[in-house]
Amino acid sequence: MTRIDTEKELGEYTWEDIGYPMCIRLDRRLAVKDSEKPCQKHIFYYVSDLHLDNKLRMIYPNGYNQEIINRYVKEAILKVMFRPVNYSSQEYLREFSYGATVIICGDISGDYKVTTTFLSEFTKEIKQYGGIPIFVLGNHEYWNLDGVVFNKEGYSVKDIVNKYRKFCQENDVVFLQNDVLLLDGTDASIVDGEAVLNASDSDLVNVFSEHEYILFGGTGFSGKNRKYNADSGLYKNTIRSYDEDRRYTEEFDRLYQKMYSVFGKYNNVLVVTHNPPRDWLSGPPCPNWVYFHGHTHQKEFVFGPEMKILADNQWGWTKTRNGLKCYVADVETDMFRHYRDGVYIITKEQYLNFLDHKGIYCDMKRDGQIVMLKREGFYLFLLKKTDSKYYLLEGGRVHKMPTQSIEQIYRDMIHVAAKILDRTESRREYLKQVSDFVKSIGGSGRIHGSIVDIDLMNHLYVNMLDGQITPYYATDIVNKVVYPDIKLLLKAHKKNLLPAYERSINMGGEKSLLIINPLLSADPNGTQYTDTDIYSTSKIMSRLQYTADFNIIRQWVEPELDTTIDDEIQVEIIDKSHVIKGPLTLRNPYEISSETGVRSPKGVTIYADPSLDDSLHISIEGTQFEVTTGPGEFVSLPSVGGKRKILVNYKGVETAILLNMCILGAIQILPPAGIDSGRFVRYKNYTRPLPDF
Repeated sequence: MTRIDTEKELGEYTWEDIGYPMCIRLDRRLAVKDSEKPCQKHIFYYVSDLHLDNKLRMIYPNGYNQEIINRYVKEAILKVMFRPVNYSSQEYLREFSYGATVIICGDISGDYKVTTTFLSEFTKEIKQYGGIPIFVLGNHEYWNLDGVVFNKEGYSVKDIVNKYRKFCQENDVVFLQNDVLLLDGTDASIVDGEAVLNASDSDLVNVFSEHEYILFGGTGFSGKNRKYNADSGLYKNTIRSYDEDRRYTEEFDRLYQKMYSVFGKYNNVLVVTHNPPRDWLSGPPCPNWVYFHGHTHQKEFVFGPEMKILADNQWGWTKTRNGLKCYVADVETDMFRHYRDGVYIITKEQYLNFLDHKGIYCDMKRDGQIVMLKREGFYLFLLKKTDSKYYLLEGGRVHKMPTQSIEQIYRDMIHVAAKILDRTESRREYLKQVSDFVKSIGGSGRIHGSIVDIDLMNHLYVNMLDGQITPYYATDIVNKVVYPDIKLLLKAHKKNLLPAYERSINMGGEKSLLIINPLLSADPNGTQYTDTDIYSTSKIMSRLQYTADFNIIRQWVEPELDTTIDDEIQVEIIDKSHVIKGPLTLRNPYEISSETGVRSPKGVTIYADPSLDDSLHISIEGTQFEVTTGPGEFVSLPSVGGKRKILVNYKGVETAILLNMCILGAIQILPPAGIDSGRFVRYKNYTRPLPDF
């Protein structure tokens, strides 16, 4: 029986006989697409095969104790979290985006104490920045439990999995072993693999489609690899034979095949394993999914229409690298994609989730019945208010409709969409040209309505009637300074873009594309302009753009075509606001039964600063929770997920605070700052020790 013990042998473990192309990624950040649409972005960092125990043995050949482990783990975390400024520098930079997810694809070490020490300390580090750690077991995690070398005590796979699962739940680590994780920002829910296998396809679609990202994984095992498997000693004494290896592989494959049969066309699914797909999968990976793995000690990276595999941050036996690799998922998801064309009553929460998954912010305070119309890929949302009339929803705003007939609106909506697309096509193309020009000189190029951003305060307003462009600088919607041309605007407020602008001018870039408003030639130093008329016309264009960008009708225009040809369409309103989603149970990934004594994750603590001269009334958006607290008092909020808002009412003025803004577990509420504050309270992270509740 051959055993793998050397770097050389593992180095030969590649994608042979499967035809997977390989390349080494040079950039550290990878986005799915470059889009003008503000889709929901999520950052996934990934790393694998740290093999800290092997490196410890190299430094301490006579053995190491817990004190040495603690010291070495702290050094290792610095290597993971920080990168040198340059190759010769002794200065290091932390590169970690708030609210990111860190995927650890196994083989932290073959020593249980080293692995758990690293997981505990690493989790504390990234939790300061709202990070979520996800961990799957590598083959080395099956080698050693409770300090017993090569598992001589005969612990089973189940014993080892349960011990790691319990540890992870106690230390806020998401542990996946044939489980499914549903991820929304920093909100995470787990569905057990057995429940997924026993659920109907419709139940899975109803539950999973409402979430931004679907992750599932585990070790994966190596039952499809005839060369490197349990027979070659991959799992030491825990899995001793190829047949046993195949049984565990088949367990994971059953979950994979179930997920593939239901969600194979979804583009927001991530598969996390230690072993590469060829070890546990018959056939090619799903082209719509993204796969993370380790084990091979090779820099393996494939990202194309055929497959997406990220495994290029494997540290290996002896090498110590710096930093996490980064995958920026920029995926627009449609939580109603599985609904057939028709008319549906939905909840306010479903409506807001739909917009949120598309990266559209909406602060909706109105109440009423929401009706969703879906036809040929287009959506239209109506709000039925207390006057029993239907109003067209534009985010949280409402607009009157020319008809109250749902049947007529449903018949006309596809023609309205066609008219909007036809009428705005040339305008959208011109806006894209302006945006591309701004990007070519180093500006943002973000389009919103009929305005193209150079940066936060410098903009180009595009008149949609004649195509003329007005460059302007704005500190708010009232205080604006308009300039005769882009060069003068840049010279006054964005000098670093002037060289690129002038190079573009010499090549004829601006003159061939942009029409500058000739009425602005009076004052080269700029002219004050306080009217807000540009925003009114820009908002109309913005509503129309939503039809092109997101297939959402937000502006009703009378269709020119005779829509009586659709009279035979029968419309039935289906109530989806009280859908029973079957037997699936979503549990908190850090929570197990109370019998184990493991704690549940804590919610946020609010500290009312003593300088307040009135009480605070605190509630949580979308829940029944309400509490009043006075100056100098603490109040503990329930754990409800980071995407909700805390609503703090002080002297009749309500301030909304995203739970995601709390990175240290507590927020200090301070009085408003002066007459220009709008009477909104101030808030910051509270860093002192908290009292026991």
